[in-house]
Amino acid sequence: MQFIVDADPQFDDVKIRDTSCNNVDIIGDIVKNNDVKFMLVCGDLTHNGSDGKSQLCSCCIPSGVPDQLTPFLDDYLYPIENMGIPVYLAHGNHDEYVSWPYIRKPVLDFIQDRYGGLNYFFDVHVDTKDIPGIRVVCCGKYPNEETLKWLEMTLVPSVGAYMFYFHYPCIGNLSGNDWWSKEEKSDFYSLIKRKKINVLAIFSGHHHKNRVNKWNNILNIVTGGKGVVLCNVSWDSNLKQYRLTWNFKTK
Repeated sequence: MQFIVDADPQFDDVKIRDTSCNNVDIIGDIVKNNDVKFMLVCGDLTHNGSDGKSQLCSCCIPSGVPDQLTPFLDDYLYPIENMGIPVYLAHGNHDEYVSWPYIRKPVLDFIQDRYGGLNYFFDVHVDTKDIPGIRVVCCGKYPNEETLKWLEMTLVPSVGAYMFYFHYPCIGNLSGNDWWSKEEKSDFYSLIKRKKINVLAIFSGHHHKNRVNKWNNILNIVTGGKGVVLCNVSWDSNLKQYRLTWNFKTK
């Protein structure tokens, strides 16, 4: 089973920001040459979370801040979906950076309306349904206290394996206390251990770099900026377990 992970498209009003890269062409080439089942996007879909409308209401009153959500939809999300693959979105810190008085957060509203919440999951199967399935879990910006309460009900050991995706990395650059505290990370890992679940990988963005680290012996694959990561999950019938491989695609 192949899937793509991207992060930080970070759309401004009329173009992709210079700190990132519009990966749609790269994704198109991958889809043409591979049997891609779905795609994950790990946050910072826009630069300031604006849809160009007033913070006081969602009517036609302009906000003075350019519309960034529409370019993201028209130039990124919908063209990728038109390639025939479902796309699953998380939000990042930039998607929350709306203007004063900080009432409306259109990107977060879009995600909630589309998937039923900022935290959600979907299940996939590799090869046949005789093999235990994989649960793909979105934790939004990162697994904060509210998300951990939701995970208590979502994580069950009967699922064959788990993959998580959210915005902040678990380890390395831009993963420090300013973003995600040590205590919150410890609570997340304690929950994983207590639930006795098999975690294949955690996917993140935020750094605008492609890298792979291990956090408490769990793969943390970070992508975003120039290029995406193409992943493949297969079932090892001898070892009776899943295997995950990955390859960063930059052109």
